[in-house]
Amino acid sequence: YQPWTMGRISPRGRTAWTRREGPHRAAARSNTPERAQGMACLAEVTWKRVARGIVLAAVSLLIAGETCRCEVQSTMSTMSEPSHNPEQSDRSSTYSYKIDLQQWMMKDNTRLQQLMKALANRPWFKPTTAFDFDFWWGPVCDARGYDVHDKGNPQDVLEQSTKDFVAMNRFHKKSVDKAVNTKVLVAENLNEYASKLGVRFDWWPETIVFKNRGSMEIQLQAFREACKCCGQPSVGCGDVPNSMKGETWIVKGTSHGAKSIQLFDDCPSAEQFLVDNIDSDSWIAQKYITKPLLLDGRKFDCRAYVLVTAEPKIYLHREGFARVAMDSYSMDTLDRGIHLTNIDVQEKNDDWDMDSGKVNFEDLEKQMGRDDFKMDSILPKMQRILSEYFAAGNLDNLLQHSTPGSFYLFGVDFMFSEDLDVYFIEMNYSPGERGGLGFRLGKETNPYFEDLFDRMYEEMLQKAVDTQFPPPEGSVPPKPMHNFLEVSLVDLPAAAEEEHGKDIEDDKVQEKEEVAAEEEEEWPFRVHTHTHRATNAACGATFENTTQAKVSCTAVRL
Repeated sequence: YQPWTMGRISPRGRTAWTRREGPHRAAARSNTPERAQGMACLAEVTWKRVARGIVLAAVSLLIAGETCRCEVQSTMSTMSEPSHNPEQSDRSSTYSYKIDLQQWMMKDNTRLQQLMKALANRPWFKPTTAFDFDFWWGPVCDARGYDVHDKGNPQDVLEQSTKDFVAMNRFHKKSVDKAVNTKVLVAENLNEYASKLGVRFDWWPETIVFKNRGSMEIQLQAFREACKCCGQPSVGCGDVPNSMKGETWIVKGTSHGAKSIQLFDDCPSAEQFLVDNIDSDSWIAQKYITKPLLLDGRKFDCRAYVLVTAEPKIYLHREGFARVAMDSYSMDTLDRGIHLTNIDVQEKNDDWDMDSGKVNFEDLEKQMGRDDFKMDSILPKMQRILSEYFAAGNLDNLLQHSTPGSFYLFGVDFMFSEDLDVYFIEMNYSPGERGGLGFRLGKETNPYFEDLFDRMYEEMLQKAVDTQFPPPEGSVPPKPMHNFLEVSLVDLPAAAEEEHGKDIEDDKVQEKEEVAAEEEEEWPFRVHTHTHRATNAACGATFENTTQAKVSCTAVRL
């Protein structure tokens, strides 16, 4: 029963709340024969309440004592070790790790299996369930798709430990979405950065962002302008790569992964789809690579793996694999099974199997049969793409709210044109995994890929954990591995100036002249050119230049 019920309205207009009596208390207050039974039931209820209060008080005291103990240990640890320095670590001591996974996450977790194999090579790391862990390993996400600890806040993990420094496989979820995981945010960031530099990334297919909270008319206008450059070269289009000529667009939604991907061979159809579905999701429309490099007549893309640490350091693993479509490539049809190499799509094909659907880099080079296709020459191109990708603000976005011990292994997809141009497709927070938990090896276990990920996880700990927690004296460390290639970050503005030189400045001057000419011709308000100040009586404001006046006054009118 509800113990409280709303009573009448008091003369002052306030609602009076009165306690409603339970059946036992009402029977005990009456003079009926049920009085004795009511008194007994009331006594029993009272005794249970008192017992429950005693238990809760005891538990509260235990929790308070444990909290005080942890605070004292944390304070002492802070006083003795104000900062983490691996060179000054006690090499005779052991370290502890904590696997923070729910029970259902332990089953068939291939990611955890590879981690435990790597930890077995480090007997100086001991498991713990207490608060003194040095290394934390947790889930990517829970069953609902959100991270368990405050949607992936690394600070929450650090606060759980009594140590000042904790190595953890975690960056902040919001930072990962902005820098890696959300196609719309990543595309928006790359487009804005390229626009500021006045350059076009040659590894990034032209992409138009459609946000369901944005101005649809402005977004459609940008898409229509891009469509003008699809066929014959026109003014302002620049050089359209040979591999992307035509009106074919690939449209990807923010949610639902490969299920949301659509292909269109003309701009009006793509535009109509975006108009009809903008309310359900945010989308990107990307120029489709119509002339990709083929393997035995079939389309493929390459999955590589990138390790990012909070130092910050970025590594590209030299080994990966190609995801190959089962059906022969053709532009006569837009069948998803022909054009999409995602495992989710290809597994539905009856002919799919591990040997033909996944080809490692070494075998890919052999099967390609081209003298100019060598992974030793392609990997540096991938390194340059990743360097520019992270330099374009994505590394800063990723490191927001991170801790000094954060690291993570991402998956990144590349595609090649028939001219061997390398294109960046996307980066994944949970690459090739079932349920966000473990690497997907396929319907059956492939020894090569199992060995690949074992070696990858071993070297990941060497790069991200052993550098902070070196092996104790007298112990035998694992054999050093060197399959992760370090990616050097470039200064994009400096690189752009070096590459384009005066062309960038000339473009800026030409753009200013075009804007000034348009303003003189179309701007209906009076412009004082001798002082470079524009005054608009309708807006009631004074601006330093005509561009500010035009934009601001237009906003006022709208």
